[in-house]
Amino acid sequence: MCKGTLPSLALFFEHVQTHYHLYKALVRGGGIDLIYKKGHERLCRNIEQHLHELVPAGATPTIPPAFVADYLAGAILNLLKWWLDHEMPYTPEQMNALFHQLVLPGVQATLHLPGMTAHSR
Repeated sequence: MCKGTLPSLALFFEHVQTHYHLYKALVRGGGIDLIYKKGHERLCRNIEQHLHELVPAGATPTIPPAFVADYLAGAILNLLKWWLDHEMPYTPEQMNALFHQLVLPGVQATLHLPGMTAHSR
C-alpha cells in the first residue's frame, strides 16, 4: 500500500470469485450473517488503522476515521453481496475500480487528503 492511497480490493473480490459457490450458498442459506458481522468488525479495524495513517499531521477530519471506516466496511460488504446476487457480472478488478470511484471523492474530502488515488493491487 502506498501513502495517499486506499488499498485495492481486487484480491478480496478474486478470493470470493474463486470460492463463489461457498459464498453464494452462505448468502442463500442465511449463514452469511455471522460472517458479515465478523467481516465487518475486521474490515472496520483495518480500514480505520489505514485511514489514521493517511490523515496528514495536524489535520482534523470533519468526520472521525472510525465512522468513515464503518461506512466503508459496510459499502464493501454490500457491494460484495450485490456482486454475488447478480452472478458476478464484473471482474474483481472492475469491482475494485467501481468501489474506489464511489468512495474516493468522499473519503478524500472528509479526511482532507490531497491527491488521493486508488491503489491498483
